[in-house]
Amino acid sequence: MIDRLRALVSQLTGRGGTDATAAAPTVSTGPGAMVPGDLCLGGIWFGPFTEDEPDLAASPQADATIAAALAAGVRDFDTAPMYASGRCEQRLGHALRTAGVPLSEVRVYTKSGRLLRDPATPGEPYLYEGPVPAPIADSKYHQVDYSADGAIVSLRESLDRLGLESCHTLRVHGT
Repeated sequence: MIDRLRALVSQLTGRGGTDATAAAPTVSTGPGAMVPGDLCLGGIWFGPFTEDEPDLAASPQADATIAAALAAGVRDFDTAPMYASGRCEQRLGHALRTAGVPLSEVRVYTKSGRLLRDPATPGEPYLYEGPVPAPIADSKYHQVDYSADGAIVSLRESLDRLGLESCHTLRVHGT
């Protein structure tokens, strides 16, 4: 995945190697149309998504992928509470905090509209009738909540999972 990410950044920016942060002219299409700062890495696949993968907040593969993106000049990262029951947020935050890039240079986008709740937590409506479709022992229910209070709670919980003091953008997001 890391090599594919490097190739994608190179193809989209018209720059090879890891010196993708150098100034490049911007055109509407073709190589050089984008600079790495125009790219946003989505965090849905930072997992875990299988029973075979350790259920840890840190992941060597996620750390390496995020480090490669940062080295290529990518500074925008998208995640959400519902990605692997919050584990993607945990993994993204861990990787960003340990990557050696000042957090002031990074923009994190997360989402609200779904609150992660333990299966025994009462409340309706639920997006799913059972655990989210990720075979993790502590999978959570996604409680639908588009209220202002729900957005505040969602943001606080996301920041706790990310281990960050703030994020760049909170998106109200649904399916």
